[in-house]
Amino acid sequence: MPVEAQAEGRELFMALLERKQRHFAHIKRFIINYEVTDLGDDWHLAVASSVSPEEIEQSRQP
Repeated sequence: MPVEAQAEGRELFMALLERKQRHFAHIKRFIINYEVTDLGDDWHLAVASSVSPEEIEQSRQP
C-alpha cells in the first residue's frame, strides 16, 4: 500500500476513534466486522458489533 494511502487511512482511523470516545465512550462493544463503501463523492461505513456483558445482564433483569 502506498505510504500516502497508509497516512490517510491512519488519519481517518484516528478521527473515528476520537469521535467514538467523545460521543460514545460509554459503549464497550467489540467490532466484529466492518465494511467501507466508496460512493464516489462520499463514503459509507457499516459496522457489526458484539453485545456487551452489561447489556446481556440488563436484558435478564425483569
